[in-house]
Amino acid sequence: MKLNILTTLAALTVTASSVMATGHGWMTDYKAAKAKAQAENKDLLVEFTGSDWCPPCMALNKNVFSKEAFTKAAAKKFVLVGLDYPRGKKLPAELKKQNDQLLSYYGVQAFPTVLLCDAKGMPYAATGFRPGGPEDYVKNLNELAAEKAKRDKAIAEANKLEGKAKAEALWAVLNGLKQEYGINTGLAFDPILKEILKADPSDKDGKIEKLYIFSELSALSPKQDPAPVFKKLDNFIAKHKITGEKKQELLINKLDTLFTAKKYPAMLVMIDEIVKIAPDSRISAMLKQAKPGIQKMVDKAKQPATK
Repeated sequence: MKLNILTTLAALTVTASSVMATGHGWMTDYKAAKAKAQAENKDLLVEFTGSDWCPPCMALNKNVFSKEAFTKAAAKKFVLVGLDYPRGKKLPAELKKQNDQLLSYYGVQAFPTVLLCDAKGMPYAATGFRPGGPEDYVKNLNELAAEKAKRDKAIAEANKLEGKAKAEALWAVLNGLKQEYGINTGLAFDPILKEILKADPSDKDGKIEKLYIFSELSALSPKQDPAPVFKKLDNFIAKHKITGEKKQELLINKLDTLFTAKKYPAMLVMIDEIVKIAPDSRISAMLKQAKPGIQKMVDKAKQPATK
């Protein structure tokens, strides 16, 4: 489930001071960072942070990521990428769109999350806030960097198999990363997911199908009609007989799409539909709290422009 829309809605009535995320030596353009990593034969260190509302994020930035001792040492092996999800400050539209898409692409659900990825963007280890200073953090990164060879060896061994045995072995690689390092299975693992589908097209429980539907939603521009992709999601929910809070979690992705397109009246209708599914759930409580803020946006949009 995307957390972007829930954290954004929760922040509608919150005012926060802006804190600069990361600093010198960090890139914010993901595609440019990948190109740099491939050109320099380095890996990517990708940080997901809430720079103006997340205390561990701010502490990590202050004590480690903003320090020259860290950026110089880490830059020997990694291209540093900072992806910010602030609540108080406003990002440029294109940067926000990129960051939102990458949140879904990597399946990130907590802040701060720090992913170590190969130059193509596929993760092999993860970390986050750690006590201590730059030297301790770099030492931990160097230890985690060795996991890339283990991941690649496991993939190579799985690729020697065929059919369901191969699919199960590749899933074991992904699940092993998730259990050991908290890496969620997102489209960053697209090459492996495609190999799994080739080996076993049945896609039990629709795990891969769901990831690709979410990817389509994330790629929609505000001017595009989301109805065809919404229908895919509805069909997926019906096919797999998903109910209750799990159904709410999936439908939150529709709400996120409407929010990005500034379709606030449609958001109010969608909120009511989601709450009706499980009125006493955690998601319903958050949406009920956020609804007045959405209503204010609707009312503001109706007001005539002042000269």
